[in-house]
Amino acid sequence: MLEPFRNPPTIFQIRACLGKLFDLHANLIREAKRTKQSEPNNADLPMLWILTPTLSKTLLAEFCAMLSMEFSPTGFYLLPPGFKTGIIVIHQLPKMPETLWFRLLGRERVQSNAIMEVAALPLSHPYRQDALSWLGNLKVILEAREIREPEEDDLMMQLSPLFLEKIQAAELVGEQRGEQRGEVNGKTQGRVEEARALVIRQLNRKLGNVSPTLLAKIEVLSLERVEMLGEDLLDFTSIDHLEQWLA
Repeated sequence: MLEPFRNPPTIFQIRACLGKLFDLHANLIREAKRTKQSEPNNADLPMLWILTPTLSKTLLAEFCAMLSMEFSPTGFYLLPPGFKTGIIVIHQLPKMPETLWFRLLGRERVQSNAIMEVAALPLSHPYRQDALSWLGNLKVILEAREIREPEEDDLMMQLSPLFLEKIQAAELVGEQRGEQRGEVNGKTQGRVEEARALVIRQLNRKLGNVSPTLLAKIEVLSLERVEMLGEDLLDFTSIDHLEQWLA
C-alpha cells in the first residue's frame, strides 16, 4: 500500500493509514477462510509505505520509526516489524537516480530539482519518457483546479517546457507515421493523439474510469472537437454529462 501526502501527515492521519492496512489484512484473512484457502502468513501480507515531504523527529519517535540503511543512507524509516509499515521522508533522500521518482513527489526545491534532473536526462533515457508522462498527468491535474497555491503555479510554469517537448515528440511520431504511410497529415495526427490522451486522463481523473464504449467515441473526434471537450469537461460532474456531450 502506498499513502502519499503532499503535506506532512499528522499523528491521526498516520493512525488512519495504519487502520486501513490492518483492515486490508483482516479482509485478506477472512477471504482466505471463506474460500477455504490456507491463511496467509505475515510475510505474504501487504506492507504500507507512507510518503511525506518532511516529518518531525518527534512524530517519527511516536511510532518508534527507525532509520533503515537497507534501502538508502537516509530518508527510509521502518516501524517495528509487526506493523509492516515504512515511512519515506522525501526531503531527506540523497540525490541519486534510485530516488528520483520519490523526489518528484516532494515539494518546492526538492521537486523542482528533480524535474530539472528529468530535463537533463538523455532523450533516449527510459526514465525521461516515463517521467514526462507522469509530469504530464500532474500538469493536467493542476490545470483542472479552480484554486491553486502559488507554489503550484510556479510548478506549472516549470512543467510547461517539458510538456511542450512531449507534444513535439508526439508530432514527430505522427510525421514519421505519415511518411511511412505516404500521408501528409502526420503532424496533425500527432497533435490529435496527444490531445485525446490528455482529455482522457482528465476525464478519468474527474469522473473515474471511462468505459471502452465512450473511449471509442472519443477516439474518432476531430482535433477541434477534442479541444472543445477539453474545455467543457471542466463543468462535468458525472459520467452522464460526458454521455450527453458525446451524443
